Amino acid sequence: MVLCFTFLNGYQYQYIILAVMLGGSTVLFVKFHYNSPYYSEIMGKLWSLLVSLNLWTVMMLVFGKIMENTSFQGSIVAWLIGLPFIIIAVFTNKDHRVNLLLINVNKFQNGEEIQNQIRYVLKLISWQCTLPSIFYFVLTFFSI
Repeated sequence: MVLCFTFLNGYQYQYIILAVMLGGSTVLFVKFHYNSPYYSEIMGKLWSLLVSLNLWTVMMLVFGKIMENTSFQGSIVAWLIGLPFIIIAVFTNKDHRVNLLLINVNKFQNGEEIQNQIRYVLKLISWQCTLPSIFYFVLTFFSI
């Protein structure tokens, strides 16, 4: 972003800057909301909330830029109205991967569901594993 604002500082570059901001915010949202890198659920929720609010703000900036030459003047009001909904949605969102652990082994529809469950269980084991790495290697080798 610093490079964008340093080298692209004219009126004609505003769409490029907004596109970079929207792309970067979307990547951050996907990385932090869907693939939570934190062990703590509270920290995961807080970072998910932060990137969600960042994405919402950038989306409202893009919307405001698109509606700049019209008589619409409610971008800030729409942003403010959306904030509580974003906060509620993030804090009430349940981790969809936990459902993989609750499925009975006999009730899988296809092999892909079994593979997803195995990958998630292995990821959980690797997060909580305090055993030597050789045991983890053997465990992952035989679980394939």
